[in-house]
Amino acid sequence: MLTLQNGLELQIATKPFASGGEGEVYHITSPKNLSNHIVKLFKPSKRTPERAEKVSYMLAHPPAHLHDASNAVVWVENLVYQDGKFAGYTMQMAQGVKLEYLCGGKVSKSIGKEFQKYDFKYKEAHFWRLKLAFNLAVALAQVHKTNGYIVVDLKPDNIMVQPNGKVSLIDMDSIEVVKEQKVLFAASAHTPEFAPWEMLHIDKDLIPETWDRFGLAVILYKLLFGIHPFTGTCKAPFENCNNVEQLIENGLFPFLKGEYFEVVPPPHKRFLASDLEVQMLFKKCFNKETAPENRPTALDWCECLLPYARMVLNAPTIEEEKPKKKSIKLHKVTEEKTTHKWTWFGFKRQKKHKPLPFQAAKISWWQKFASVQNRISPEFIMLVTLVLGGFGAVSANLVVSTLREKEIAENYRQYEIFAKEGQRFLETDDTKNAFHAFSNALKFKPNDSYADTQLRILQRDISLKAGEQFYHLKQYAEAVAEYDEALKAIPNDSEVLAKRADAIFADATANGDIASHFDIKLKIKKLPNYLYANVANEIFINAHDLGLHFEPSYEVTGATLVQKEKKGRIALIPTADKVIFKFKNKGVDIQEFEFRVVDAPAPDISIVPFWKGSFESPFLSVNALAPVNFSAYYKADAIYKVAKWQCSIMRKNGLLRSATFSTPTINLDEAKGEIILGKDDKIQVEILEIQRRNYEGKYEIINLQGVKSKFVYNQYFEKIN
Repeated sequence: MLTLQNGLELQIATKPFASGGEGEVYHITSPKNLSNHIVKLFKPSKRTPERAEKVSYMLAHPPAHLHDASNAVVWVENLVYQDGKFAGYTMQMAQGVKLEYLCGGKVSKSIGKEFQKYDFKYKEAHFWRLKLAFNLAVALAQVHKTNGYIVVDLKPDNIMVQPNGKVSLIDMDSIEVVKEQKVLFAASAHTPEFAPWEMLHIDKDLIPETWDRFGLAVILYKLLFGIHPFTGTCKAPFENCNNVEQLIENGLFPFLKGEYFEVVPPPHKRFLASDLEVQMLFKKCFNKETAPENRPTALDWCECLLPYARMVLNAPTIEEEKPKKKSIKLHKVTEEKTTHKWTWFGFKRQKKHKPLPFQAAKISWWQKFASVQNRISPEFIMLVTLVLGGFGAVSANLVVSTLREKEIAENYRQYEIFAKEGQRFLETDDTKNAFHAFSNALKFKPNDSYADTQLRILQRDISLKAGEQFYHLKQYAEAVAEYDEALKAIPNDSEVLAKRADAIFADATANGDIASHFDIKLKIKKLPNYLYANVANEIFINAHDLGLHFEPSYEVTGATLVQKEKKGRIALIPTADKVIFKFKNKGVDIQEFEFRVVDAPAPDISIVPFWKGSFESPFLSVNALAPVNFSAYYKADAIYKVAKWQCSIMRKNGLLRSATFSTPTINLDEAKGEIILGKDDKIQVEILEIQRRNYEGKYEIINLQGVKSKFVYNQYFEKIN
């Protein structure tokens, strides 16, 4: 029996309408007030306490304005229990089709006529796609606004769209949940073709929000132009990059590294026809030299696409562009003469437009006027009005144009006056007056690069001078604030950065509480409270504000320390059940961390049947896959393999035949021999031994305790349990 968390009994359809690797989705038949809702029931093996805790947390902490967004984010609404135990949750039913249907070159007619307006053969389709892109960016911005959720597995298959452009993000229970930059619940899946190149090099366990920024840009590119941005045939030295993941890893976007492409698929040409602001956002995101935190956010995309979303409201209706056939119409002709009247039927071609007025003969002027009044079109009246008023319009436009030219000339004259004054004040080192002069020059010519550059330099110099004064007075916090203002004018100025580092280090030394000061000012990344046994656990310590004063050293108990090439990056390999790690800078104790040591996580088992060549029996591929987060952060330690497994043929719970294998792939004939499978026969696969390759390249046996090791299938290789 299924119940909600409030005890209300739930009735569902007998068969699911959708299923996946983690569970199945059913329509709700009772109660009636939930008829527009659906329920997701997790598979028994997935109903873990951690998943129940994650779904409960999501229910208690929904995204901002969740109920004001037209179901843009399909969220948890009720917890579902089966026989008193957690089983799944309810959510609203998302309408429409998956976004993937609109991400190719053509729009399939199978999804309905109302979606044909998105087909690239219509020039108006680009407007509708821009509106859809805007709505998608709004939905993701809604999720990110809480600063507690990262979607991670953001892809077109997890997005539903309606013909009017409304979107719904679905499958949200796989997201990553964070709080204060710590992972509360990890993401359960990701798709490589929508993941950024730093996926294997990001900080420990935490997948940042910048991951979603990259995935959003890839989806928008596919939606707007009908092709994945990292697609094409490359030449040396990238001629071996044959899939999307390899192109992403090397940052091979055709409009940033075109010199490495042999063939660029034609759909990419649509990118060049798009607005320059849209192009710049894509280039900024797909440039490998752009820091992840500088990628366009979902809000940046909203701001860019908002004008187009408004424009589509006035877009013309899409109609099939088919030639209209001329038709023959039977019409009644009546002619009146004095007291006699004749009526007959004749044939004529049906004309596309109404006949022009003034074609009737021998009628009074009043009838003529009434006929014109009833039959003349508004467009014709507008045309006559424009012709009659043409001379007046030309004169008015001439006056406006003349006034505009005089205004431009006057603005340029004022700009020249203030720019020359600013230059004169610079020559006399009068910084204050030069600043005001160039500020006034920009008022009359806002986009002038010369005045803007001079103003930025002056602002940098003024803030730098004030910072120097505070530094000599040993008011280091005030000095840092002034240096920050200087960096706003000219970012990454080496002189200002060096002086800022000096002020921070002097402040840290002077105030005595150096550990607390470093923790706040240097943003040392908090580490999780555990390390994996026999794994090279990488640790990153960022202290960019210290500049040349960053001279880290370490003391470690209970682990072997391996120093990496980059300063502040090390690896700890535990040798005891507890590890004590002390971080120092220039010999001064900064902070101490204590870790507990746990075993490396168990892998997921993948059993896949497939047919090859002319063989009638399927091949079985049995593999061990590392958990997503573990493989992302511990690449060298995340290689698993099934070293020994057993395949058994069973009939009425009796064993007919059993064979043990050490290779991952076999033909089922090797397991069943001469046995012909019946409808009640079962195939059992049992995992006997799993090994993991560690950072040294050596394989070690994984403890199978807590890992599901037996899997039972019927003769068609459909999973039974």
